[in-house]
Amino acid sequence: MAIPALGSRASVVFDFDGTLVDSVPDVAAALNRMLAEFDRPALALDGVRALVGHGARYMIEGAFTATGEEAAAGQVEAAVDMFIEQYRARPVEKTVIYPTAEEALRALLSAGLKLGICSNKPYEMILVVLSELGLSHMFCGVTGGDNVTYPKPDGRHLLETLSLMETPAHSSVFVGDSRSDFLAARDAGVPSIGVNYGYAKDESEREMADFRIDSLSEVVDLVIPPA
Repeated sequence: MAIPALGSRASVVFDFDGTLVDSVPDVAAALNRMLAEFDRPALALDGVRALVGHGARYMIEGAFTATGEEAAAGQVEAAVDMFIEQYRARPVEKTVIYPTAEEALRALLSAGLKLGICSNKPYEMILVVLSELGLSHMFCGVTGGDNVTYPKPDGRHLLETLSLMETPAHSSVFVGDSRSDFLAARDAGVPSIGVNYGYAKDESEREMADFRIDSLSEVVDLVIPPA
């Protein structure tokens, strides 16, 4: 069935983990190496996947709770630094770009749209992974959860990304996979597209999106009206 047209857009902003790339295997490996330094047991992949999407601090606090007692005062900051160090050392051993993602990005750029990333992942690690995957040149605005004042689900995170891209909210669309993405889009007054994969905890999260797609190739059909 044909996808209903969203209308011509000037920019598309993407969430990162769970939307453009599947990074959980490398995130989990780095997280478990960090937990081992604190004599904590490793978490299974599904356990890590459930913690992704709200920033490194949230993930690490959840990992400590899931593996025993909550982190002690000051321990989380040290654990975050240790996790990023571990992740930086081996960022893309198993991380993959989702099918059709790269082709969709190229098509959007060829049509003259600006592309951005609005993620709660640490900013430095977004840049590292983009560089390792050869995608850095495609994005004119990138924000992470630790270099903005109000991270997702606050809409100001998305608006700050759009400001970097020099495009207004009314001519943009946000593509994500989970609740924090769709709430941020709604708060910012930006239409949202939800992918039917990624790290959403259940179907109710995906139902929050204004549009639903199975593949990122469908974004092109939504934002570029046929000639």
